[in-house]
Amino acid sequence: MADTKIEELFSNLKEYIALQVEILKLQVIGKVATLTGNLVSVLLLTVVSFMALIFFSIAAALYLAERLGSNLQGFLIIAAFYGISVIVFIVFQKPLIRNPVRDKLIKELLKKKSEQK
Repeated sequence: MADTKIEELFSNLKEYIALQVEILKLQVIGKVATLTGNLVSVLLLTVVSFMALIFFSIAAALYLAERLGSNLQGFLIIAAFYGISVIVFIVFQKPLIRNPVRDKLIKELLKKKSEQK
């Protein structure tokens, strides 16, 4: 009789572990799906924004070129603006880009079930 109870206990334990593994798999799949969806949204928004920025930059350069009487000067002013922007982003990349992205990723991965619903 004791052997049957122990066998039943081990059987229940195996079933419990299998269910916990399955729950963990589903949770990981859910988090990966959410993060992938967020990544695709951000990438799509980035591409569209980049295209708009290119057209705006060309328009601004042409406008400056017309005002200054030289295409070269108009485009150089816009290029200088972007060069300065790149330097600023390089200097401040950790507080402006890396830390917020890292924090958002960690927050999303550690989000509890109750918060996701």
